[in-house]
Amino acid sequence: MTTTTTARPAFRGAGRYRAPEALVFFAATAASLVHALDDAFVHRGAGLGLGQHALAGTIALVAAVVAVLAFPSLRPGLRSGLSFGFGVLALVNGMLHVRT
Repeated sequence: MTTTTTARPAFRGAGRYRAPEALVFFAATAASLVHALDDAFVHRGAGLGLGQHALAGTIALVAAVVAVLAFPSLRPGLRSGLSFGFGVLALVNGMLHVRT
């Protein structure tokens, strides 16, 4: 007789299994989204109105939500591509602030 063991899920939210990499992607996306929204609405450049960054903030919010919801169901290659793309965008956004 053989015994088969399975790994326990890292997180079960709303009845769905969340892999550890999905949790890491969620945390990294949330951190970059907080920075993007802060940059768009709270710490805007001098003389810029709230409406000038509203579109950028909305696009960042929608893209982050769609990516986090789609990430667990993507194949590994698409997951890595999505993670790499979001990482590059977050790195560029951060480096723009280091530059000044």
